[in-house]
Amino acid sequence: VPWSKACDDAAMAWYNTMHYLRQCVWAADRAPEKLCDYTLFTADIVRNAAMDDVSKSWDVQHEMYQFFGALMEQYDVFVCPTLAIPAVTADHDPTDTSFSIDGQTLDPEYGWVLAHHFNMLHHCPVMAVPSGRASNGVPTGLQIVGRTFDDATVYRAAYAFEAGSGGWVNAPDKRPRF
Repeated sequence: VPWSKACDDAAMAWYNTMHYLRQCVWAADRAPEKLCDYTLFTADIVRNAAMDDVSKSWDVQHEMYQFFGALMEQYDVFVCPTLAIPAVTADHDPTDTSFSIDGQTLDPEYGWVLAHHFNMLHHCPVMAVPSGRASNGVPTGLQIVGRTFDDATVYRAAYAFEAGSGGWVNAPDKRPRF
């Protein structure tokens, strides 16, 4: 899909309007000493968001859907990973501008995440399902994305994947261990 950093930027602008990110601002106003650096960082981004940023994010979402909607006319579902890598380190800093994967500098918050695009295309149903384990033992997942408002096909595809991969719901030995 021909999505670029503009999609990542639009996602951040779009998320800035949502309740859960507005909560960062409210919490930072009440008790900043109780918050981690990332929450304070996010609160500043939300505070500095302009109405035009949010409005322009809808334009980007529209462009994304013009491509994806047409693509989905040819297919029942679109399957892709949820992340570009199995995991980031436990101490990953989503504000670290030197973040890289295989020597390529990426956005530390969204450069390795592949789910936010489909969050923005909220009329296309998405289901994340476990897909196995990476070579380092970390559980992995994939996303099954459907045509506009076609939730039933996504559920059927997820069920078929789960059944075809040997199942995990009723097999405790296959479930991720914590």
